[in-house]
Amino acid sequence: MCIRVDGDATEVWSNRTKLYEPSMLVSDGFLYAVSDQGIGFCWDAETGDQMWKKRLGGNFSSALVLAGDKLFATADDGTCTVFAADSSDYIELAKNRLGTDAYATPTICGGRIYFRVGQGDGPQRQEMLYCIGEPHEN
Repeated sequence: MCIRVDGDATEVWSNRTKLYEPSMLVSDGFLYAVSDQGIGFCWDAETGDQMWKKRLGGNFSSALVLAGDKLFATADDGTCTVFAADSSDYIELAKNRLGTDAYATPTICGGRIYFRVGQGDGPQRQEMLYCIGEPHEN
């Protein structure tokens, strides 16, 4: 459900899509989301019109992250799908996997992306932090 945030609390639009854990984000007037079950969506943020819907695969807990014109969606199994913030169609740009699980939302800072992932199972499982990006010169 989309409601006004100016104090009026009027419903602007709604649909029957269920998104529980991953947070949504707005870019250039379009609302992007990935459901817990791995289905990506793009809606017109003003009207609620669905622009596209695409199964990414996997289950998702972490929120979408936007860097420039790219969206990063990290699945619970550590697979990160990168797709264009493009309302006309779903355009997958890359798919990579780090670790055996990932529940944390990636962080983007200083031209780098930080991923916290788990590696291994049971008592052998360890948390890892990966930094992806160009090295900074001192």
